[in-house]
Amino acid sequence: MSRRVGPRLRQDWSGPWLILLGVAVVCLLAAGTGQATKAAGVEIGALTSTPARLAVFVVGVFLLAVTLVQWSSSSVPSSETERDRVKQLQQILGLHDGDVDGLWGPKTRNRCLQQMVGSKLHASERARPRLAGNNNQALVVWVQKQLNRKFGANLVSDGIPGRATHHAIVNLLGETDGIVGPRGYRTLTLD
Repeated sequence: MSRRVGPRLRQDWSGPWLILLGVAVVCLLAAGTGQATKAAGVEIGALTSTPARLAVFVVGVFLLAVTLVQWSSSSVPSSETERDRVKQLQQILGLHDGDVDGLWGPKTRNRCLQQMVGSKLHASERARPRLAGNNNQALVVWVQKQLNRKFGANLVSDGIPGRATHHAIVNLLGETDGIVGPRGYRTLTLD
């Protein structure tokens, strides 16, 4: 499976993005019509010259692109290694001392089998009892952060395995049952 890096359509509209979108629309309207325009607290007077209209159009297109495009977090290089991620997982899974070695072995795999994560709303009746990992909020946050790192999933790391987390597990991680078990955890630790 490959990482999703680079530009994607914005999904997170928190912060100044809606205002910036309004400013982009005002610029494009003013450039297109040449008439005075006021919206979103921005006022542009009548544009009578072609170079002025072209300049405002270019600014509008630039602002629109900046607003709509979001770079995935996985494109940012990290100094964290695969071994570091396995150690984090081992600690969160409750392994102790010599068992927290950053190596993927039988104890780590067995603990992953005991603490699987997935959306109870989307899992089958038969699979729901296996979702003991959902009770470990730190583990769910770790899964969400790793989905963001590896695939640019843009999940909120809130420790709640909801619909967005379920879709990322199925569509990005490739776990068709929507449950992160040993194979899914192992994939999430890889670079």
